[in-house]
Amino acid sequence: MQRQLNDAYNTLNIQLTDIGATLEESLKDRQAALIGSAGDQKGDMDKLVLQARLQLQQTRRLAEQKGALYKAQLLDGFRQEVLDAAKQIADSRGAVAVVAASSDLLWYSSTIDITDETIDLLRVQ
Repeated sequence: MQRQLNDAYNTLNIQLTDIGATLEESLKDRQAALIGSAGDQKGDMDKLVLQARLQLQQTRRLAEQKGALYKAQLLDGFRQEVLDAAKQIADSRGAVAVVAASSDLLWYSSTIDITDETIDLLRVQ
């Protein structure tokens, strides 16, 4: 799961770098066009730089949001895998039910601990 998250963040960073390079190229093109024209070149250039920075900041925020959503989806999937494995082990021991006490805690009987078996089963899968 950590590898998948790292891969996703690396992909997002590559995309952000590409977007930044595209914005920089666009800024240079506009700067060249402004140099050849009359008017308030400094003011126009300042506006372009500000627009480019804002666009890059918005893109970074969007990438962070997508990264957080992806992480939450991976965690939900992992929690479901753990619950399924715990149910399988509990069934093999004759338990009537496995109850998810919270998203971080599985419990079906206070006298029987199946944590190690659940981890072993997940490793095999």
